[in-house]
Amino acid sequence: MKKIVFIAILLLSQAGISNAQTVMYSETHTNGQTATTQCNNWNAFRNQLNPGVYLRMIIKGTFDQTGLVCTDRTIVNNMALAIKNASAYISPTANGHVWSVCNRYNGETWVDPPSMCSGSNCPNPGYILRPCITNLNWGGVNTATCGAPTQVMTIIFEAGYPCTDTPKTSLNGPTQVCPKRKFTIKPDSFYADADYKYEFSFNGTTWSNYPGVVDTTTGGITDSITAAKYYRLTVKCRNNSYSWTTPVHKVSIAPFYYCYCETQVRSDAGADVGNLKVINMTSGDTVITTAPLTTGITTPLYNNSEANKVYSTYQDSVAWPCLYRDTTYRFIITQAHTTSSLTSTVAHVYIDLNRDGAYNPNTERVAIKAINGTGNPPEVAQIDYKIPTSAAIGYTGMRIVVSEDTIKLAPCDTLDGQGEIEDYIVEICHRPCDGPVAAGIVSSTDTSMCKDYEYTLTDTTYQKDRSAYNIAWEVSGDNVSWFNVPNSTGKDTLQRIFTGQPLYYRLRTICPATTDTSYSSPTLVNSKPGYKCYCYSKALGGVSADTSDIGGVTIATINTNNGGPHVLNPNAVLPRTDHTDDKPAEMFIDSLYSFYVYHTMKSVEHGDAKITIFMDFDNDHEYDIPNERVYTGFSSIGNYTLIDNVQIPKTVITDVPTGLRVILNNDVGPNVPSDEACGGYTSGETEDFMVIFRNKIPESVGQIQGLSGFGLYPNPTQGIFNVQFNSSSIIDDVNLVITNITGQTVFEEAYKVQTGEFNESINLSSQPAGVYFVELYADGNKLIRKLVIQ
Repeated sequence: MKKIVFIAILLLSQAGISNAQTVMYSETHTNGQTATTQCNNWNAFRNQLNPGVYLRMIIKGTFDQTGLVCTDRTIVNNMALAIKNASAYISPTANGHVWSVCNRYNGETWVDPPSMCSGSNCPNPGYILRPCITNLNWGGVNTATCGAPTQVMTIIFEAGYPCTDTPKTSLNGPTQVCPKRKFTIKPDSFYADADYKYEFSFNGTTWSNYPGVVDTTTGGITDSITAAKYYRLTVKCRNNSYSWTTPVHKVSIAPFYYCYCETQVRSDAGADVGNLKVINMTSGDTVITTAPLTTGITTPLYNNSEANKVYSTYQDSVAWPCLYRDTTYRFIITQAHTTSSLTSTVAHVYIDLNRDGAYNPNTERVAIKAINGTGNPPEVAQIDYKIPTSAAIGYTGMRIVVSEDTIKLAPCDTLDGQGEIEDYIVEICHRPCDGPVAAGIVSSTDTSMCKDYEYTLTDTTYQKDRSAYNIAWEVSGDNVSWFNVPNSTGKDTLQRIFTGQPLYYRLRTICPATTDTSYSSPTLVNSKPGYKCYCYSKALGGVSADTSDIGGVTIATINTNNGGPHVLNPNAVLPRTDHTDDKPAEMFIDSLYSFYVYHTMKSVEHGDAKITIFMDFDNDHEYDIPNERVYTGFSSIGNYTLIDNVQIPKTVITDVPTGLRVILNNDVGPNVPSDEACGGYTSGETEDFMVIFRNKIPESVGQIQGLSGFGLYPNPTQGIFNVQFNSSSIIDDVNLVITNITGQTVFEEAYKVQTGEFNESINLSSQPAGVYFVELYADGNKLIRKLVIQ
């Protein structure tokens, strides 16, 4: 048998059409026979071509006396005309193809399209369309004659835009897929005479060439992923310099409840799931009902041509209902048939009760029942099942199986015989409330606030083992009259900005079934004393952009340390820390104080930061610039703990609490938030403290007076180093304390000196490489130096 195959692929793309569609056309023709049905199929396909559509023709196979015979002269001429028009856009291949129409059986008279065959030169019974090669003998037969088709030939039609202007298009495809499952991405407007270059990225920034094959008929690619992936496409016209790069298309990994094992039955004949109904036996509510047949109901049960499915998904076409713990549900599975008689099957119901992304055939097949004609009615399986108290709360998968194969019962088997598999998504929920619901306890990130600062109210302690109740927030100015907080229904976290007015908050729970209402105890957010409130300063970048924190501050008796490494520090997430309610640190006028500020980051790479320190010396509740900006420094990859000294002037206001502010800002250029102490910035942290300046200098003051030459050498060191200093007076006692970057003490020793010099060798070779702080206490004096162990 000799045959000719025509495959036509149409992407409906024309001016003003943005969404492409692929239409398949194919026909098989046996030599020497007419092909009325196939030719009519071609004619229906050709009629789908929109006016002005651009066609490119690709010919594959051996072009040896091959043709298509039609009994309808108009159809074969229209086909010839379409090919002629398509070929006019793109030059034919070597030697040039000329498409001709002739009467194959009488006279073998040929005319070139678009001329029409006439009754005299192309009479019945049939007309043949063939490609000819100009001026060549073709398989030993002259082009003026028409021999018998001896080979298979494939013609592909591509419809799209001509590449005569910038080829603007976008990528169409899924936005979430299951891991390792193939998917397709393609442009929504196809340009037939263009080249397609895809790139991919895993972060949306760094791009690589896509190594896979591009479909030349659609411009699409097929891929599979195990993590989120970004794609973009550059379309470049072949015959000019026009090109276009699409917007980025991101494909993410779908939630587990979309991605259970792929399975189906082998036969699409016979039995199908005609209808599924799931009823809550406590309330009587129907929580799932499907009628997937085109009739809209499960009828007819027999001789139903729509009962031809092997797999169906209702994951997005059916609402995701709550299945309550400790509640019985009735599953009613009605079977439909393509034939006139009942096919005996077994119905299974699987629910992923532990939400692990797999159906355990032993513990998660929640129901099984035969549909074998013995039931009433005989085409229905009715199964009751109680959702266990141990079922995991949240969205999960449900699979319905109707199978003639009673041997393979696992939910991931490919089943022999007839049947259908259907997938759903359900939500496992706590049982609905039937009385009062405990409202829990409200907590606030701050209960003493300055005007314009944000705070967060949270109540996650309300009763969780019930559902179908409402929560909302209420606010009061006097703890007597309460008002609803707008847009707070269903929220257990509330973001607020302090206006300066003290307010009480509480969470309310209501059980609609019983109208029982409960309240949490009120929580007061009060105003902070005015002397603790300075201008607004904090990082505003949020979780995504705020990458830096102050890991620790030490000055006078202030010593904060959040711990953790310099980079990849999970604690480096705070925009501002308020220490103003702590006991004020005492500092003495005309004294020099050592300090250090430790820079931490949650990112994997270091980022430089500007560190500024402010002290309100004149106690006017403002940081006066430049006199009260006492320090500016910059962290670097090799110096992320800054150590220096600050001098307290003689002119300070004494004996009243006043402000000290430390700002770490990743913006290292000149900027108001860092340089003038006020305003928001993207990344970093502000820490606020209170200090009191004093006149009298007791012996325990941490100042540096009469000491000189405090040094560590060698520094950096391999672990063994010397500590030395000189004093203008005799020193009796020296305490040496060495801590690591997280504040842990690694060395501590007391010395009796009774001279004016100190020089001791210290061995820390057992400690890991890193940054350490050497604190020296000498007769009431405190000094700090940084040590690096390599």
